[in-house]
This record gives sequence, C-alpha cells and structure tokens, in this order.
Amino acid sequence: MLENLSPQKKFIIIVAALILTACLMALFILFYVLPLIQKGANAILDMKNELALLEAKRRQVKRVDELIEGSSTDLERVKNLAVDHSNPLNFFEFLYATASSGKAFVDVRLTESKVPSSPKVLEYGIGVNINVDGPGKGVFTFLNLLELAPYEMEIQELVITGGGTKDSPYRAGINARALSR
Repeated sequence: MLENLSPQKKFIIIVAALILTACLMALFILFYVLPLIQKGANAILDMKNELALLEAKRRQVKRVDELIEGSSTDLERVKNLAVDHSNPLNFFEFLYATASSGKAFVDVRLTESKVPSSPKVLEYGIGVNINVDGPGKGVFTFLNLLELAPYEMEIQELVITGGGTKDSPYRAGINARALSR
C-alpha cells in the first residue's frame, strides 16, 4: 500500500505518524506519569511538614522540660518554707537553735495544728506561741533571726516587755501562724 504512494506522501505519512506518536507519548506523560510524580511530591511535602511539626513539638517539649527543671528547685524552696503539720519538730528545733545563738531562752507552745485542705495546698495551719527571755541584745537578735527564718510565718501579735534598767531582762511574747503542708 505504501509502495504506490509518492515519496512526498510517504514522508508526510511518516511525519504524521511520528507527530501522532509524540502526541500520544505527551498525553501518556501528561495524564499518567505527571500525576504519579505529583502524588510522590505531595507525599514528600507531607512528610516534610510532619517533620517540621515534630521538630516544633520536640522544641516545645524541651522548653517545658527546662521550665519544669527550673521550677522544681523553686518548688522545693517553697515547699521548705512550710512546716510539716504532722511533724513540726524541725521548726521547733530551728526556733530553739535561733534563741540559743542569741543567748536567749525560748519557750514554744503549739496552739493549733490543722490539716491542710489539700496535700498540694499550703496554708497557715500551725499556730505557735513563742516566749523569749533574755538580755535585750539576745531577744532582739532572736527577733532579727526570726525575720530571716527559712519558714514562712505570719506574726499576729508581738509584745516586748522589760528593759527598765540596763541589766533587766527582756521578754518577747509572739503569737504566730506558720505556713504548713
């Protein structure tokens, strides 16, 4: 069939067949290969976004860990400000040691020890009556050291008596409430 055609017509048929083949290849690439490539590219972008999100979460978790680490020491300090309501012995020992360092004598009486409403809540639940006797310097040294105490206290009443003469003793009566846990 191609034998009866002139060379010019054969050339046109071959070129037309090549163009048709090129168009079919272009359509194949356009409708089959490019969607596969697009799907792969979208999967890669999704993975990249997921990695970025995971990295952001990792940084956030790291910041939270640093905050927790920093606040745990602060929390421990705050916890140490409170007297253990079930065993205030350390608090009393502190008061006796503070008085003896100022050469004063102390009498401490527990007036109230209420259980906090929650184990995580700090309340002024330990009531104490503190009487300090001694020379003026010793009593005032005790009061100054009490102000710097490692326990949080709320002084409700402070009465200082004595000191009429140079050698007369002083007496300080303190009603206080200590922060308890």
